Amino acid sequence: MCGILGFWHKNQLVDRKVFEKALISLFHRGPDGRGIFIDTENNLALGHVRLSIIDLSEAASQPMFNESKTLVIVYNGEIYNYQAIRKELQKKGYNFRSHSDTEVILKGYEAWGEDVFEKLNGMYALAIWDRSQRKLILARDPFGIKPLYYYFDGKTLIFSSEVKIFRFLSEYFPYMENPDWKIYFLTFGFIPNPYTTVKGVYALKKGHTLILYLDKNRIEAKKFFEITFSDKERDLEKLRSTFISAVKRHLIADVPVGVFLSGGIDSSLVALLACKLTTDCHTISIIFKEKNFSEEKYQRLVLQKIVSSHHERLVTREEFEEHLDRVLKFMDQPTIDGINTYFVSLKAKEIGLKTVMSGLGGDELFYGYPSFRIVDKLVKFKYFHTLSTLARFLPSHRWKKASFLRYFSPVYLYLFFRGLFIPEEVGKILQVSPKYVWEKIFEVDIKLDKDLEKYPRKYLSYLEMEYYLTGQLLKDSDFMGMANSIEIRVPFLDKELVELAFKFDDKVKFNPEQPKYLITKTFEDLLPQEIVFRKKQGFTFPFKIWLQEMGEVKNYVKRYGWSRGWGMYLFKNWEGICYEK
Repeated sequence: MCGILGFWHKNQLVDRKVFEKALISLFHRGPDGRGIFIDTENNLALGHVRLSIIDLSEAASQPMFNESKTLVIVYNGEIYNYQAIRKELQKKGYNFRSHSDTEVILKGYEAWGEDVFEKLNGMYALAIWDRSQRKLILARDPFGIKPLYYYFDGKTLIFSSEVKIFRFLSEYFPYMENPDWKIYFLTFGFIPNPYTTVKGVYALKKGHTLILYLDKNRIEAKKFFEITFSDKERDLEKLRSTFISAVKRHLIADVPVGVFLSGGIDSSLVALLACKLTTDCHTISIIFKEKNFSEEKYQRLVLQKIVSSHHERLVTREEFEEHLDRVLKFMDQPTIDGINTYFVSLKAKEIGLKTVMSGLGGDELFYGYPSFRIVDKLVKFKYFHTLSTLARFLPSHRWKKASFLRYFSPVYLYLFFRGLFIPEEVGKILQVSPKYVWEKIFEVDIKLDKDLEKYPRKYLSYLEMEYYLTGQLLKDSDFMGMANSIEIRVPFLDKELVELAFKFDDKVKFNPEQPKYLITKTFEDLLPQEIVFRKKQGFTFPFKIWLQEMGEVKNYVKRYGWSRGWGMYLFKNWEGICYEK
């Protein structure tokens, strides 16, 4: 896990001191090393900060070059099938100087060009400078686990692992606030891809490459991965072996790998399998004094079935307030989530870990949210335009959100379940026209060529992964883990597992009486039944209690309720990149 930075200008070379200052600001992402490559002939600079996980030697340092010095790579992430790809390349006659996955990507590009990305199973954001063809290739993994942001205006390309870093290079492009971020945040509770809080700075779409052709001064985006739907699969043993293999792959490292254990189905399953597959298992949990929120009971059920070095952190309201300024400092983009990941990552750092596994993705992939139980019925509701139009006048915010169904499209279906404020409320808060808010939201809509009526749950699963998972949970997980120099791995988003999950027949996959039926049925011999059938809680803090006791936040909570009140507090207090250079 690392941080990357790049700069190209048609007419001038970046000032090295300016570039170094920007790179140093990524140091929390990679405290184990730092490197810069500058191509003066092509006005190109690449930077890398390193968190050493695989091949801790200097041979794995970046930027990394091929033997002929015609290729250079900077890369953030982990490739879990790199050993298999390495063997394939060795059969082709390629030799290796390191044991790193970075070199496998580089040699893979030499062998297959851009087709190499279709072979990779992992999380990554990277840049390859192909000097012989005078092109710079950016790539982001299929599920957007690793962040990559860029700016391009025809003469300047800047990219980085974090949006905040762009402020250090503001003398090279018009660094301005994107005023629409406020609409996005108040509507979604985060900034959905591809937008950011800086005008002209975008997130590279997941499963895409972005290629800069220097001779033509243009960029071209290409998709190399897409999820397909079907109902062909029914084999639970195949799912079991695929998931076990995914967890095994995610344990590959030259340092110990820990597991975040919350007490829910997903993290419990990862912990149960990981601790069977390794002799050096570490589990980390967060507990609270507020017993209704603490999940110690369920954590203990798992711990009774495994052998691990277990570590707990008791988080209090006072400690939450004490760390809040630091949390906001590392919050690269405003979000109403991520606090939990910050504290569990902090504990991992305190015990000396560098990488941990999380249960993120299980809810989205295996129908863990209550919305999956009603989406098939909701599909029929799309014809009731009159009711959705009247919904904004209803007293309950839950029912007000039915106004999103006025326009039945992917983004509005998603916001019906997860929207923070409806457009009329956003317009009132920001003093802009609700019509303008509706227009801005529609810009975030995705062109989803999937059959909603045939695959309603897979359709919603795709939306949850596109918006909530990629746009919020993974983004929060990345910058809160990196705030503590911790790499977070997500075995539920193993490429083979995701592709298989979307092929399962929903008659096998879904059961309204049993949460996440497919995965819990597959591993019923491992998972304690008390965890399988417990009430859905989610890995959350006692915010309902804490926020009512915290000075400035109290007023927002009183007016908007605890979750939307927390959102309004962050909206008013987040000191983002738009305000300080």
